[in-house]
Amino acid sequence: MDRYSLAIDVIDRVPRIRNSAAHTKDSLKNQQIEAVRYAHEEGIDREEIRAWTWKA
Repeated sequence: MDRYSLAIDVIDRVPRIRNSAAHTKDSLKNQQIEAVRYAHEEGIDREEIRAWTWKA
């Protein structure tokens, strides 16, 4: 499970936003594919993923 899958799951489960968030869902899927591709090629997550912290 990753952040992209979680966000996509929310879009799929909330009927009110399902149609209006279709473009966001497509973007998230593309970002997910790119993140996996990068990790496979480089052997590590991209810097913005590794350095991410929860903002309080």
